[in-house]
Amino acid sequence: MLRFLFCFPFFKCGSHTEDHRQLAIRKYILRNVKKGRSIEEVDEKIRQKFGQDAIVYQELDYWYYQFYNGKRSMNDERRFHLQLVSTRPGCLANLHFEYLTVDIKKSTMTFSFNPHPKDYEEIAVPLNMGYSQLKLQLGRSELKFKNLSIYTTHSSIADGTTLRNMEKLLSALDHQLHVEKFYSAGYLSNLLSLLPYLKPGVLQGVTVIEFEEPQPFSETVQELIKLEQWNKLKILSINFQWRNPLIFYPLQYFMQFEVIMLFDPIKTIDESPELFIWIRQLVKTSPNIDLINARLEIPFRDACSTLDPEIEIEWDEGHDGIAYWRIPGSTFIVGRNPDFISQLLIVKENSIHWFGENGGGVIAQ
Repeated sequence: MLRFLFCFPFFKCGSHTEDHRQLAIRKYILRNVKKGRSIEEVDEKIRQKFGQDAIVYQELDYWYYQFYNGKRSMNDERRFHLQLVSTRPGCLANLHFEYLTVDIKKSTMTFSFNPHPKDYEEIAVPLNMGYSQLKLQLGRSELKFKNLSIYTTHSSIADGTTLRNMEKLLSALDHQLHVEKFYSAGYLSNLLSLLPYLKPGVLQGVTVIEFEEPQPFSETVQELIKLEQWNKLKILSINFQWRNPLIFYPLQYFMQFEVIMLFDPIKTIDESPELFIWIRQLVKTSPNIDLINARLEIPFRDACSTLDPEIEIEWDEGHDGIAYWRIPGSTFIVGRNPDFISQLLIVKENSIHWFGENGGGVIAQ
């Protein structure tokens, strides 16, 4: 679970049992510091002795370096946020994690990561230190990311500050990053600068969110298809937060994808009739498409009949329903995401992304 900095257990707990437990952990940290053990060794020993959720990394980092620098008191009066306090370069560089989210703001950089299975932690550091830490982490060629996400502010997107800094950082590495899914908040054209630093073939999917008015889409895609990384992608998730531009460009740009996720909300058919035509043509002509997730906030029957009058509706009730879209050689199940009713799922039956039906919802991955 993602633990935010303001939720860390640094305030006095009402439970005496928990107070004694935390005191015992601090004493254990002090004892191991005196023995000269590294923070990584202490982290592992605490988890073995007190359990996997005994202490978050920031709390361990705080006490380890307090004791390392000579403090012996077990009491603490912190009342606000807990920051990473160690000054040792590369304090995160020895941790192993598969999911990393980097949130770059005006003066700080926040890292969200999982150093242990199902155990997410978050660390905020000053911006300059953040780029140094990020370079140390990404410089470890042995790391294999299932998901790498880069968030940034609207102003940094507009003036290109974050992109320039990331290009400079990545160009200094002596290897391409092992990343399965990459998330980028910014212009689609940013991928032209970032994808070359990711291993082609390993990279399976990208998610792009554009907060500002998109740059010329057609020219960008024509350049992207020259990249090996782009041509080997299987998953494309996009949210331009305005009318989808991809629907005005040739289908062959998108025939390679197994999964396409469109998160721009469509509230009426008249708002984007071209999108329904585009989806219909893709389903009927692409040999690879297995799953389309489209945010169509309109009644289920209207969505199906507009996509293709030949879609067989098994049942429908308002925005929900189940239908079968049969094309030569394949059957697609049309339904709603049970967790997000606004999302219409079109998934090929028995594909690797198909997990069956659950009540009124389609279970897809």
